[in-house]
Amino acid sequence: MDIMHSMDLMAKYLKPVCPLKEMCQKCGISQTQSANLSNLPLRTMKAYEQGTVDIAKAQAETLYALAKTLNGTMEELIK
Repeated sequence: MDIMHSMDLMAKYLKPVCPLKEMCQKCGISQTQSANLSNLPLRTMKAYEQGTVDIAKAQAETLYALAKTLNGTMEELIK
C-alpha cells in the first residue's frame, strides 16, 4: 500500500463529524426534516453539514432555529 493511499484512508476515518450532523443523528431527524423545521433551504443545510459553508458565520436567527429544532444550543452548532 503506498503512502498516499494510506493517508487517504486515515483522512476518511479520522475526519471529525460535523456538530450539526451529529445533532441531527441524535434527534433522529434527516437533513430534509431539519431544514423544513428550521425554515432553511435544503441546499443550505447540506452545505453546513458538508462544511462547504461555515455555520459559524450563519445569522443568529439561523443558528437559533437550528438549535431549537435539534434541542441543542447555538454554541453546540459552532464548536
